[in-house]
Amino acid sequence: MLELDFSGLVAVDLRSRNRPEVLTHVEGDLSVVDGQCELYSEVLFPVLELSIELNTWLAAAGGRRSNFHFKSMSFEELGVVRFVRVEDGWRVGSVLRPEVWSGTFQLKDVEAEVGRFIGEVRRECSALLGVWVLEYFE
Repeated sequence: MLELDFSGLVAVDLRSRNRPEVLTHVEGDLSVVDGQCELYSEVLFPVLELSIELNTWLAAAGGRRSNFHFKSMSFEELGVVRFVRVEDGWRVGSVLRPEVWSGTFQLKDVEAEVGRFIGEVRRECSALLGVWVLEYFE
């Protein structure tokens, strides 16, 4: 079972509502897991930025969904979190752990977990910072 989770949401270094600053300074401890296999984890990860990128990816559905390679202002690497289409579904991994991949998931299961993660980030961010932060999801 795919799980995207975060905890310990903070915005310690946030000094303004400037988009790049908000996206990079709202952080939490991220964990991406497939059952008992940890695919990727990182402390003080830009979870707001990830959730906004994932939200854009979900919204751009139409016909054939493209692969997702997280492009972050906080990492030089493209694909710190990635969802890749394979012959019989989707696999999840990280460019920082290229040897570790999830099992194969159906798109509906990936979309459900990504949607749940986005919703949780939205709730936690608005509780921490106020509803103004939700404008970044539009």
